[in-house]
Amino acid sequence: MYLTPVFASILASIFLNESLGLFHVAGGLLILAGLLLATRGGRTAAPQKSS
Repeated sequence: MYLTPVFASILASIFLNESLGLFHVAGGLLILAGLLLATRGGRTAAPQKSS
């Protein structure tokens, strides 16, 4: 869902001869960076020792 604007601008540039601006590239990179941060594995808590 988050990649829809990225694919829409790429497809518009291919099929409709729209020009890609710097803001398209910057927005796409920010979306990809956000997705990478959201989907990467986080730290797991150390198991608690029971005494």
